[in-house]
This record gives sequence, structure tokens and C-alpha cells, in this order.
Amino acid sequence: MITPKIIVVIPTYNEVENIGIIINELNLLELNLGFIIVDDSSPDGTADKAIEISRLLDGTFFRVIRRERKSGIAKAYIQGFTEAINSGADIIIQMDADLSHPPEKIKDLVIELNEFDVVIASRYIPDGGTDKEYGIFRLLLSKYSNFFIRVFLGIKVFDITSGYKGYKSAVLKQIDFKKIISTGFIFQSEMIFECNKKNFKIKEIPYVFHSRNFGNSKLTIKIIIEAIYKLFLISLKK
Repeated sequence: MITPKIIVVIPTYNEVENIGIIINELNLLELNLGFIIVDDSSPDGTADKAIEISRLLDGTFFRVIRRERKSGIAKAYIQGFTEAINSGADIIIQMDADLSHPPEKIKDLVIELNEFDVVIASRYIPDGGTDKEYGIFRLLLSKYSNFFIRVFLGIKVFDITSGYKGYKSAVLKQIDFKKIISTGFIFQSEMIFECNKKNFKIKEIPYVFHSRNFGNSKLTIKIIIEAIYKLFLISLKK
């Protein structure tokens, strides 16, 4: 099987209702995408569903990594990125499985990666935003968190916590994953911090975040507290 130039890495946990929908929508883009699903042993059978889908997509590059336990989004992405790099991808896209990231935006990410090293789908630049179901409290929490992290780390990226972005594979090859200290969603900010430190060209493009159709949000108070602590440790790496 020939490895496609573009591989989409999707971490999952209890996304059995969404995984088939997102893979189908991505395939409709006709970009010859490859897929790496990194599942943290979802009790709802997400990994089994992904394997079933992979068998139906004969000729499509498709890997399902079934992790033994749930150990944080950072480790899931790092394992997915490493597999994509080792598989020979030129471009690596990261996105959620919960349908919050519009699949068609991948085309814009890929186009911008012709000129930039990292392209971020951003909610907080002109023409970006969130849908009405997002909720005012969650919106304010997200906006102020992004503002605080951006100022604290000294990085001019407005949606530094975005989980929807594209990297040139050459960029990820230069990131020492062993030195990544975050485990939760602050991983997104740490990755941009590392890319910025290495002077990679970073671009933000607008998109509208859609609230999940099925399942529950993974954000908890524990995750937020961990993020604040890890953010301080990240700042020490300047």
C-alpha cells in the first residue's frame, strides 16, 4: 500500500457514534487521505468500529492504534504523529473525532502548508467563531484562557489551544517528543510553543467550531488545574 502524502491523526475515547461519520466526510474530500486512529481503549468499542471501517476502505492507508489505557491526549497525539512520520507522510493533520472540526477546512490547511510550516484552524481571528450551542460560559473561558496563555508564553497566536491544525512532517521531526511535559489539552499550546521557539512559520486561518453531536466533553476541572501547572513548567523552557 502506498502511503498518502497527507495523514490525518485522530485521537479517540468513546467516539463510536462519531468515528464513522467523520471518516466518511473526510473521504468525500477526495484528497487521498490516510488515517491514524489512536484509541485509548474506549469501553464503547470505538477501536473495533474503526477497524471495521478500515476493512471497508480497501486501498486506503488506515492504522488503528489501540492503547492499553487512557493516559492523556498528549501521549495519544505523540504516538499518532510518530506513526505518521514513520509511515512517510509529508503533511500531518490533527483533528478531533467529535465533528467539532469541519472536515472541509483541511483543504485550506493543506493549501497554506505550501507556504507555512504550521497552519492552525482558529476560532479567534476574523471570520472564525463558535456555533450557538457552544455556550457563553464556555466561550468566555476559552477566549480568556487563550489570551492568558498567549501573553504568558509570549506567542502571537490567537487560538493557541486549537486542536485542529496541520504540520509539515519535517516540522514534527524536529520536535523532541521526549521533552513534552504536558498530558492534557495544554499539549496544543506546548506544541505551538516548541514550533515558535524553533522559528517555524505559523499561520492561522479561520474556522467555526461546531459543538459535538454525540458523546460528552472531556474537559474537567482536574484537566484545567493540570493545564495551569504545566503551563508554568512550559514557560520555564523559554
